Amino acid sequence: MNLPGISKTVLLTVSSIYCLFTIGTSHSLAQPSRQTQVRRAPGKSEIGDRKRITIGMQIETARGLSPLVIQQWAETLTRLRIKPLSIRPFRDQIKLEITETTQPLNRKILVKGLIDARGRLLVPDQIFTTRDIRQLSQWLSELRKFGPRGSLEGKPLWGLPPKQWHNLQKLLAKAWDPQLDLLPMKQKITEIQRLSGLRIKIASQAIPELQRTVDDPSSPQPPRQLSQGTTFAYFLLQHHLAFTVHLTRDDEIWLEVLPHATCPSPWPVGWPAPPPRKIAPSLMEFTPQIEFVNAELPRVLEAIEKQTKIPFLFDTPALETDAISLADVRVRYNNKRSFWKQVINRSLFEGKLKSELRMDESEQPFLWVSTIRSFRNRSTAKDRGPS
Repeated sequence: MNLPGISKTVLLTVSSIYCLFTIGTSHSLAQPSRQTQVRRAPGKSEIGDRKRITIGMQIETARGLSPLVIQQWAETLTRLRIKPLSIRPFRDQIKLEITETTQPLNRKILVKGLIDARGRLLVPDQIFTTRDIRQLSQWLSELRKFGPRGSLEGKPLWGLPPKQWHNLQKLLAKAWDPQLDLLPMKQKITEIQRLSGLRIKIASQAIPELQRTVDDPSSPQPPRQLSQGTTFAYFLLQHHLAFTVHLTRDDEIWLEVLPHATCPSPWPVGWPAPPPRKIAPSLMEFTPQIEFVNAELPRVLEAIEKQTKIPFLFDTPALETDAISLADVRVRYNNKRSFWKQVINRSLFEGKLKSELRMDESEQPFLWVSTIRSFRNRSTAKDRGPS
């Protein structure tokens, strides 16, 4: 359970002295339950890393706390494989924190916490009661798996510290090598791993999609001037796949390829861009007189791209869901004076499509084309907020 409004540093003052409880490991205590056993997160330093992980706790108790409550917590934490465990009375102050030390054969995690006057266990960012054993067990499992940093899932920027985030952005901002375009997806992954220096793991559930052939001649190939990160995410999306980011305890970044539908935090195909006038001014330039008579949409967009120098990328899974083929869309347009963005909007509307200005990791702009339904569903999800 979350700890809203409580700082990691808790200062408490007492005027009396309490007995010191030190609970060591005893063979008479219950053995750890199966549900607290966890699998290690994969990683280069962890695949061959057989270090033994232990979690110890130093707990201080509030004034007037019942010895029965202290005993109950001692027995619970021991059953959850907390070793060593020290429970002692309050001193002048306590800092709630989690630290980790690494030795050749061991990783030792130390949690400093507090049992308050209400009998609740306070640790960094969390509060547990004696009825929250399942939640506490899950928290300890994540602590063993991910270390003090915790799981990166759902955290901004994948939970990466600023230095690692900058390094990853720098790697993925490099220009895409057009020689990779015609390679099978699995070979693309191998080459990207070699060029970027990042380890990439393919989840077993992603393998069937990698073997699927994507052949849609009406979909233009990704433009060659975009970055590795955006183009890699785009190619994966054609296979209904995505990649996400992980960080090992040793601060090594690695990527994992997963089915897009089950990927918890997929790397996006591009990022929100500033207004067109700032990043893509050519879209706001006035056009000469334009007339399209029953023209194929791919040819129209190709002509516009040549004029504006702004490439198009297509949300192929959304097009497949709505059974929209770009080659079947015909554009009729006749206007003496307009600007390119309006021409694009009108042309895409003929196929129930819509565009959004995005930029890649190197801040190069492009237009992301998807179905109107897809944009509407995304807006609805935002309005509802997180579930």
